[in-house]
Amino acid sequence: MKDLKAKIHAVVHERKDPSIKPAYGENTSTVRLLGCIPKGKATLKAWFNNVSYTMGEVAYVKADISNDSKRDIGSMNTVLMREIIIRGRGFNNRHTIKGEVLKNKYPGVKALEKSEQDLPLQLNVAQPTANGK
Repeated sequence: MKDLKAKIHAVVHERKDPSIKPAYGENTSTVRLLGCIPKGKATLKAWFNNVSYTMGEVAYVKADISNDSKRDIGSMNTVLMREIIIRGRGFNNRHTIKGEVLKNKYPGVKALEKSEQDLPLQLNVAQPTANGK
């Protein structure tokens, strides 16, 4: 008698851990004219309003922008990435799946101005499927 086997793709929801803080990033860069003439500095501080999200929810990126340059920042782009690391039989066997979940474009900041913005990312509702797509 043979064993009956089947593969099922599972969705794993990690429980919320209160010790984990929302992702935060900060960058200061020189704004240049024609790629070579420096026109001042711009600083971006960005963080998520939450640690984890479910499908259909709106994730907000909080952005604190300081444009100390003489040029306008025309637009800002956000990209939400997903990275899944699967490990089996020890640390040497691992597989990484990376992908872009969502991207949006938002208005920029005028020269010599500061701005605090909530940049919404509407997470699409995923319908369950049998083939994982």
